[in-house]
Amino acid sequence: MPDSGSVVTRMRHNISEFVKHFGSINIELYESTISLISRVVHVLQNPHDIGHVLLVADGCADIANKVAAIAASILGAAVVSPSYSPENPSSYSLTDFCADFTSAIVEAGVKGKKIMFLLQEHEAADPEFLVHVSEYVSSCSVAGLFSAEEQVNIGNSLRSDLTQAGISFNHEIAFQFFLKNVQENLRVVMTTTTDNCQLWEWSSRYPSMLNCINVMWLPHWDSVQLLHVSKYHLNGIKGLTEKRKKYRL
Repeated sequence: MPDSGSVVTRMRHNISEFVKHFGSINIELYESTISLISRVVHVLQNPHDIGHVLLVADGCADIANKVAAIAASILGAAVVSPSYSPENPSSYSLTDFCADFTSAIVEAGVKGKKIMFLLQEHEAADPEFLVHVSEYVSSCSVAGLFSAEEQVNIGNSLRSDLTQAGISFNHEIAFQFFLKNVQENLRVVMTTTTDNCQLWEWSSRYPSMLNCINVMWLPHWDSVQLLHVSKYHLNGIKGLTEKRKKYRL
């Protein structure tokens, strides 16, 4: 197991890489934050049937979204979210959501990219959005998102991949090959809060999904965590002796 110093160094590197490509992200690497990111990374590396996460935060979900983004960066996964517009929420329909989710599935299954599909509380505008998410998480069923013609086109796009793998081509085998790639490369992360539990309530309608998803609670800091946070910031003050740090705490 790597020591805590090497873990922090690696996380700082990944945060720097994230900032280069996607802009600033304001997050402090407290002990509790490091532990949470490590847990999320560990879960997302698991096989499909136990490799998805629902983060439930006390209060603001911002920390949950940042943790998800950093975990994706550590794993080399692209973050894909619904193209939902908070300024015009009524314009985002089930059809739009299916198109966004399907696009993530194709990226993972045809192009072989590591994808995190991040669904935030405010983006789940309709409980029907979770129907296809539940089917994917619980059984890796995505056939309902693709017409017969689209399935044939997907198979054709993977013909050379099957040939290189020494697999005889037919459309059924090709689509199963596609599903295997999706299982390996696509993970779902959902974030919500205890203040607005709509996504959690909707998720509870799909027990098969909740049986396969790892629910992680992000509680408010207790007295021990507050002490760790204080020490974290005091350690950055130059010229402050250990005795003074303890006195201030």
